[in-house]
Amino acid sequence: MERFIGILIENYKAAFPFWLSPYQVGVVPIRPEHNEYAKKVVKALKDAGIRVEVDYADKNMNEKIKTFKTFHDPYIVVVGDKEAQDGTVSITVRGQKQQLHDVPLAKLVEMCTAMERTHSKKLISSI
Repeated sequence: MERFIGILIENYKAAFPFWLSPYQVGVVPIRPEHNEYAKKVVKALKDAGIRVEVDYADKNMNEKIKTFKTFHDPYIVVVGDKEAQDGTVSITVRGQKQQLHDVPLAKLVEMCTAMERTHSKKLISSI
């Protein structure tokens, strides 16, 4: 079993497909005031069966994003004032520099459940 896991890690270079990733979405609230909306995002994703991690610490947003990038999370979701007001999220897709802005929360949940259900190797990177 250990050798098999080692082969998987080496093959994917620790950047597992969405359905196999230990955590599928990392949520980054910009400031502590955004933690309530971040909790709503986390609840919506967990209710859909998506594995989520969130950093509620009062740290710099870039520091939080860098941490999730080192974990190779497929999606990093950033929430701030605009996202909380509009009920949207901004998504950074692993391996891409361009962010997806103003994505409705329901659309994020739909994207994640579709990838989980189909066991897709590629991440959905456009709306």
